[in-house]
Amino acid sequence: MKIGDYVRTEDGHIDKIVKIADEMKSGRTIKVQIGEKDIIGGYEDFVDWFSPSHFIKSSPNIIDLIEVGDYVNGCKIIELATNADGKVLYLETDITEFDNVYACGNINIYEKEIRSIVTKEQFESMEYKVGE
Repeated sequence: MKIGDYVRTEDGHIDKIVKIADEMKSGRTIKVQIGEKDIIGGYEDFVDWFSPSHFIKSSPNIIDLIEVGDYVNGCKIIELATNADGKVLYLETDITEFDNVYACGNINIYEKEIRSIVTKEQFESMEYKVGE
């Protein structure tokens, strides 16, 4: 892991590493700061520090952290299209694309097109189930 990499936490959040510090000498635990640093009125906003064990994935490419069931640009991801090496090439959504009358297939999202992500864990934490 390095500054600028993206991480997915065990509770489903995706964020960017902004600082790494080796402050805990006992056990050589590396502390990782995620999130943006905002200065308001001369004070730094609270930013969380995490041990690397809190992360389930890290990558310099945000597309590598997305899983089936996550929502990207408001669309549910139903499949990760990968090459022979397992690198994610694009995300297949549950939205069907039509060519005037006929269905052409599902809309795909490429890494450069990613604007927003809601992980399945975040979605489930906000979900209200009727009848329960």
